[in-house]
Amino acid sequence: MFKFSVLFWISFFAALVWCASVSVGVSVSQSYHPMAAKGDLFNPLRQWAVALVFLFGVGMYVFWTTRRPLASRVYQIGTVVLVLISLTPFLPRIDSGYTQTYYLDEQRYEIPWQYSPSGGQDESGGERFRARVSLPDLSLRYGSLSQTVTVTKALEFRDEPRDEVCTVAGGSTRCEWQRGEYVYAVIGDAELISEDITEMMASVADLLDGFVVPRR
Repeated sequence: MFKFSVLFWISFFAALVWCASVSVGVSVSQSYHPMAAKGDLFNPLRQWAVALVFLFGVGMYVFWTTRRPLASRVYQIGTVVLVLISLTPFLPRIDSGYTQTYYLDEQRYEIPWQYSPSGGQDESGGERFRARVSLPDLSLRYGSLSQTVTVTKALEFRDEPRDEVCTVAGGSTRCEWQRGEYVYAVIGDAELISEDITEMMASVADLLDGFVVPRR
């Protein structure tokens, strides 16, 4: 006679191995693309599905030791639960709306994850932060390095201020300028930098200023 208890425990170990491999893959991907992971609403569920399987198996074992023998229906329901947990890697990507918090001095900024924010400080006293956009429309293009430029907002120039706004070195162009109390910069392939420098400067500065969280 077929035993659903055997099916359950086979399903348990299979789900444990499967979810463990998924968890490792998610962790590796997260190390290379941290913002994409934070921007995925279901990423924590994919990463910790193996823990759910393990805890469910432990719970079933404890239940078995106190209520044995268990009815076949209990094992059937338990197997279905394991299958559902194992399907979590196939859940669609849903934008979590995550924003990265950075500070310039005491001013707080919230940058959407799609801009690949980096290089900032998540507490008071920060000096600069970076993001990536495509020019000239400043659109979001996460994960694409070849078609994007790095834009920066800082409290001071990286080097001594120069008369030229833009300098070229090794095929890469760096434009750095000051507007108000902040310093802005664009770094990327020369062919991606807009020929209309004045318009580009204004657009980039407006974009980065738009991440400001008003003080209360």
